[in-house]
Amino acid sequence: MPSLESAGLNDINVITNKISIKDEIKSLFKYVGFRDTVGMLFGFIRLYIARPADRRLIKEMFVKPKGIIDYIGHGIYAGRK
Repeated sequence: MPSLESAGLNDINVITNKISIKDEIKSLFKYVGFRDTVGMLFGFIRLYIARPADRRLIKEMFVKPKGIIDYIGHGIYAGRK
């Protein structure tokens, strides 16, 4: 993966922040709306219960490496050419 320096940037400032799950959920409700968010959740649960093929896929989607939360976040990267 190329670095910021190899892209020709200097005077680089990097700000990283961890993601708060609680804040992400609140943001989802605010952006999508309570009714649509709950509708998505119930649709997801209905698929999980009713369709075995989807159940296997959903289980695979939610397998996460240990400690992954320590690495999930967002950042702002800026530099000057």
